[in-house]
Amino acid sequence: MNGEWLLRIDDIDPPREIAGAATQQIEQLARFGLHSDSPILYQSTRRQIHEQLIDKLVRAKRAYPCGCSAKDLPSSGVYLGTCRDGLDKGRTPRSVRLLVPTKPV
Repeated sequence: MNGEWLLRIDDIDPPREIAGAATQQIEQLARFGLHSDSPILYQSTRRQIHEQLIDKLVRAKRAYPCGCSAKDLPSSGVYLGTCRDGLDKGRTPRSVRLLVPTKPV
């Protein structure tokens, strides 16, 4: 089909990364004859690009800072839009959320 097979390593959560896991995965793929058609992309090397794109989304009002943690979510796990209209006093941004309609997507 003339496609490309690419490999991306999502190494952006260091506290939960297992040392050597990415190398082991690449080696296991190679044993099956799977080799990336382009250099392997490590997400950790793209932080500056990600931050620029996030800033662009926030400036365009397509995303907003959120101070909620997982423990702030209801038992359903569905985010209630708590920070959609701005952070409550004393809250520090922990993440950035995409602005989506209030109805289920």
